[in-house]
Amino acid sequence: MNHARGEVALRTEAEEWLSSKGTDQWSDPETGTKAIAKWRASIDEGRAWVVVDSGKVLGTVSRGPVDRDFWTDEDHPESAFHLCKLIVARQAAGRRLGARLVD
Repeated sequence: MNHARGEVALRTEAEEWLSSKGTDQWSDPETGTKAIAKWRASIDEGRAWVVVDSGKVLGTVSRGPVDRDFWTDEDHPESAFHLCKLIVARQAAGRRLGARLVD
């Protein structure tokens, strides 16, 4: 089953929630468009996972490439599993779903 639409809806919900908390994270239209394109590629490549309950996407996390803005060769980034785009639906908040996704 393709859950890409549910994941994008989850991101939209997260953007709105972040905005209501007074942060502009994920709200830049220019970088947001690029980020969503990269995210869709990770979904298509099978590098994104979802938690689904009764057909509704409740959470997602992706495996990302090494971010060279933060990691250097001395850090040996290839030895790590880089997670990104962790999002949990507001209706699942407080259930430790994000922590379980990381585990």
